[in-house]
Amino acid sequence: MKTQNIDNRLTKIEKEICIIRQMLEELLKDKLSRKKEFYDDEILTVKQISAYLSVDANVIYSKCSKGTIPFFKLGNGYRFRKSNIDAWLKSSGEDLAAEKEEFVNSYLLKNSRRL
Repeated sequence: MKTQNIDNRLTKIEKEICIIRQMLEELLKDKLSRKKEFYDDEILTVKQISAYLSVDANVIYSKCSKGTIPFFKLGNGYRFRKSNIDAWLKSSGEDLAAEKEEFVNSYLLKNSRRL
């Protein structure tokens, strides 16, 4: 009788341990996925974002001053979240090639007066 009672208790404890283990695994998966999202969201400098978008840094500064690109200030510098930039590119349909051409033309006009 006592052996059967102990066996029942052990079976119940084993089931509870399995449930607790499953709960811990789910919590760990959730935590790891959030951590991955955090690390995937890189913070980029003007130099890095201009390389990422293949535009001159002056184009980035211009967009920041116009408020047409998502950024935040860290001290005196501009910083960009890569995820925000990717979303901005998708949603705005931003034509960076036209922006490059506009910058080049503006630069040539300014510097042709010096020649």
